[in-house]
Amino acid sequence: MSQQPLAPKQESKPQFPVLIDGATRQALTQNQVAVLMDFADSNQLLPRLNHVILYQGKPYVTVDGWLFWGKLSGRVWTTTARLLNTQEKRAIGYSDGDWVAEAEVITLPDKGRHTALGTVSEDEIAAARKHSGEG
Repeated sequence: MSQQPLAPKQESKPQFPVLIDGATRQALTQNQVAVLMDFADSNQLLPRLNHVILYQGKPYVTVDGWLFWGKLSGRVWTTTARLLNTQEKRAIGYSDGDWVAEAEVITLPDKGRHTALGTVSEDEIAAARKHSGEG
């Protein structure tokens, strides 16, 4: 029986996920990736864990990032979030088609409460649907 020589092992290049802009869904350029990584490094955030993304070309700290910062501070954080109803949105100047969420972060032991709104406009929703082929 003759043995076939083993083929040399091919080294594979590491595969990195394609990073995209959260608003446009376009792949980031090398310059944009560098900006994101610089922002993440200087703020102790990890993009691979979704702590920070680019949104409309600017760094945006996600809920995961805020919770990570909370853990780094040595305090336990709890959060709540809810979507505003149509009446609440209209009362503060948003249109019916906008998505508006209210998030509250509670720090312990002082029970400090921090509330913020997150919004995605009706136009941003339509653009994302059009780009993804949904609309």
